[in-house]
Amino acid sequence: NLGKFATSSSSLGIVLPLMAVRRVSFIFLALLTSGNFVTATQQPALLRLNLDSQDQLLKPGAACSACVQLGSQGINLLLNYILQGAVVGSCGKLCSRLPKKAEQVACNLACDIVGVKAFIAALNHTDLDPIFLCEEIKLCHAGNDTADVRLVSTSAMPTSIAKGGEVSLGLQLDVKSATGVGEVRISIDGPVTTPVSQSFLMPVGFPTGTQAMTVKLTCKDDESGDFPVIWSPGNYTFTYHVCQGECGSKHPHSKDFGVIKGSFALTEGVSNLIV
Repeated sequence: NLGKFATSSSSLGIVLPLMAVRRVSFIFLALLTSGNFVTATQQPALLRLNLDSQDQLLKPGAACSACVQLGSQGINLLLNYILQGAVVGSCGKLCSRLPKKAEQVACNLACDIVGVKAFIAALNHTDLDPIFLCEEIKLCHAGNDTADVRLVSTSAMPTSIAKGGEVSLGLQLDVKSATGVGEVRISIDGPVTTPVSQSFLMPVGFPTGTQAMTVKLTCKDDESGDFPVIWSPGNYTFTYHVCQGECGSKHPHSKDFGVIKGSFALTEGVSNLIV
């Protein structure tokens, strides 16, 4: 499902069609009032932007975004292969062990740049943290230890929606000191049958100044999988979590800037269904 956003002279919108847990529709828009671009990716889906200026938007963090696509599961598979005593003579041989094409591409990109020996050495001490791995091999820029982000406020527009409708979940940030690569997580808590959450990579971090970002959530039932997503009327809480590096990481330069919550209400009825 594609979202649309009208940009203004003081802010630029980046629109990503994303699928959350069990195909709940999440659309992420990064809006920077400073006029700078921030890109975001979903793991492990491929990044797509429905803007004409794709090259300009992706260029600053393209290598970092691609590298992180390897993911913790991919790192684990590679480590298991190495620990089995396999003779790894080339990046191609190592990366071919990954089952997904996107993971193989990310693996080859990272491995070819630093060489297979250095890549294996980095794999051995990343603790399944793909952001730290990509920092170690210099495809992602590690943030400064002085990075400082204040989570100012949240908003829900509208504050109440009918089942099947869409709500925009906003976050206001005050970036006192610019960050390096990191992530923003959002989770939804309320009377829904399956947990709904999503993590977004910030491959070039946040620049200094006031920043705003919005996630659009469509509360539409999906009974197609083994764990159906059924939205029941009631009050919902959404939680944003902002970090430099991977949230929860203990590696150097990782920082947790905290969480902030907001709320919206869901009522009976069907509106603005996305087919």
